[in-house]
Amino acid sequence: MLLAKYYVKSGGVRGLSHFFKFQDRFIFCVFKQLSDGKTLYTFLDDHLRLEEERAFLNRMETQKEEKLTILDFLERIHTLGTFSIITNLKEKQPQDIYKMYKARMEVETAFDAFKNTLEADRSYMHTDQSFEGWMFINYLALLAYWRMLKVLIGKELLAKFSINDLIMHLSYIRKIRINGCWYLAEITDKTRRLLAKLECHIT
Repeated sequence: MLLAKYYVKSGGVRGLSHFFKFQDRFIFCVFKQLSDGKTLYTFLDDHLRLEEERAFLNRMETQKEEKLTILDFLERIHTLGTFSIITNLKEKQPQDIYKMYKARMEVETAFDAFKNTLEADRSYMHTDQSFEGWMFINYLALLAYWRMLKVLIGKELLAKFSINDLIMHLSYIRKIRINGCWYLAEITDKTRRLLAKLECHIT
């Protein structure tokens, strides 16, 4: 991440030579031609930087992993919100490279969710009709997955709760039938607090 260090030493975004707009926020960029004819792009997303700073500081506060200090934070701060890409594509603008990368990441995230969260990477269907129904149900589940991800990001809770965490908490919510009527079973305080943060009302 040498170019990311260069960004800090040269005075923030003034060290970056280009910027463009992506999904209503500005992305800064610097690129360098390499000796093998490839191009090294380094992108800075201030929105992502703030999220990564918050996540890092939360880790420092909770200390669930290694013992982190403010010196660790200052050592890594120059890389937060940045990533680099080496490409052999010619005659492409920085925003074109960035959009191609983001599109690929979204596809990979979807495949990861399809395989690991939904566990839908293998089918045991024996007919075309049952396989089509199975695929349609998994498609609806994938839409629900993206909806939950959007809510967690919007409420700035992704650093504390994963999609699997949310699904686990939601799976605890049950209804019971007594004398022909359905009643909401008791919900744990942790699940109730999470629903309040998400502004999700269970009726």
